[in-house]
Amino acid sequence: MSTTTNAKPLPAPPTFIYGVMILQQIIGTSTHFVAKFANQAADPFTIVFVRGCIAVVAFACILLPQRKSLRAIDREDWKLIALLGFLNIPCNQLLFVAGLRYTTPANAALAYALVPAFVLVLSAVFFGEKTTMMKITGILLAFSGTLLVLFERGIDLTSTLFLGNMLELCAAISWAWFSLLGQRLALKYGAIFATGLTMISGMAWYSCVFPFLPTNTPLLEISGLTLLYGAYLGLIISVLGYWLWYYALSRTPASNVAVFSNLQPVLATIFTIVFFGIFPSPFFFVGGALVLLGVLLTQRQ
Repeated sequence: MSTTTNAKPLPAPPTFIYGVMILQQIIGTSTHFVAKFANQAADPFTIVFVRGCIAVVAFACILLPQRKSLRAIDREDWKLIALLGFLNIPCNQLLFVAGLRYTTPANAALAYALVPAFVLVLSAVFFGEKTTMMKITGILLAFSGTLLVLFERGIDLTSTLFLGNMLELCAAISWAWFSLLGQRLALKYGAIFATGLTMISGMAWYSCVFPFLPTNTPLLEISGLTLLYGAYLGLIISVLGYWLWYYALSRTPASNVAVFSNLQPVLATIFTIVFFGIFPSPFFFVGGALVLLGVLLTQRQ
């Protein structure tokens, strides 16, 4: 299966793309808090299932009326769609929501700030993208900052905080893969169609494993609050947020889009202070600064 394409992102005014990505990052940052609250209403397995069902219904309503005008899916792309679906829901969404059960929104946002570094590493290792000493230095700085935050309370591999942080890092890696491989699909089929395809594919995967997961919230007993959280995560995040992300991927290189993930720890910290009156530890600010500096270095030519 080929994961690269000769097609180039369609041109768009840089200021417009910046606006799209800033909006997408505001939406993305809100996910950390909504998912954290949702974990208090239901288990993460059920939250992801409800979110996915609502998103699939929304995409069906969007895509079915225009099915005659949509491009036919080429045979060789079905494997890529299946892979992106697996990365989307069973990996990224489940790891992200489950991780927030044990860690803080600010730590989750910091993990996602590493997405540009992960994209660069994956591009270099698997697709032969050339790198420079400055980019390597940036990656080392970014990971050093992350380790500082992860181990600010010492090295306790059995703590729930450590578990949550590790789950968020794994979620960020799956999102980096999703972004890197998904650009081809967005270029070929358009942002909204590509997003819908990966969401439907992801729910097909997740529906196969969901009956065997240790849920503690029967579907017929889901509370209205859980449905409300699921609707926000499904409609605002999975439909609007993912569409904006794929739209940007169809207009600019994946590494340039991913760098906007740096906004999430900044926004998450501001939201945490303003809405909850909680100030992150000094280790978080030092580690966060190292991550942001490191990622900025990886974007230098």
